[in-house]
Amino acid sequence: MIKKQVIELQNIAQRYGEKEVLSNINLSFSTNCITALLGKSGSGKSTLLQLINGMVKPSIGKVRVFGNDFDYTKAAQLRLQMGYVVQQVGLFPHMNLYDNICLLGKITKMPLESIQKRFDFLLNMVQLPHSYIQKYPYELSGGEAQRAGLCRALFLKPSILLMDEPFAALDAETKNNIYQYFLLIQKTEPCTVVLVTHDLKEAETLAGELVWLENGKIIQK
Repeated sequence: MIKKQVIELQNIAQRYGEKEVLSNINLSFSTNCITALLGKSGSGKSTLLQLINGMVKPSIGKVRVFGNDFDYTKAAQLRLQMGYVVQQVGLFPHMNLYDNICLLGKITKMPLESIQKRFDFLLNMVQLPHSYIQKYPYELSGGEAQRAGLCRALFLKPSILLMDEPFAALDAETKNNIYQYFLLIQKTEPCTVVLVTHDLKEAETLAGELVWLENGKIIQK
């Protein structure tokens, strides 16, 4: 059975002034598969995520998501179908754990009962204690904060999950624990994941497909 392509980048080039960050990118990502983007810093990995998310428009070429050309007039609506996890986690320091994780549920006016049910489910999946509900980000360890960030990104059950070096700052033991939580969530609620990393071991542990970038070009996939 052929997998439907949920993300397609067609003949993409991305320039900032005279600098070409991406060149001749033709790439598709299969539904419910984890794909790792590998390469050195400056190879264009993060820019690819920003193109998929509509944060930047390609200088040349076309971005397609969910079978359609990316509609930049509806970018905010499309982003609600995409989770985004970054290395810095991005939890709001003035919000407790519950408010951080449930933020998108409140923004989209989900019923309170549904918000609570989703919060409980995600906390159980990543094994964060419910006694942490009132804790603030500064009270969490790096691994706990990263798990909370993952919960927030997955709160609306996104079809696409974009991850930009999400585990780079964690120690090896914490990484291995989070890998298990992440793979369990992916098995329970599969989505299309694009993972930016420079760690080959991480890519081989998590991803089903690998794409190598160098100087803004695909050198292997």
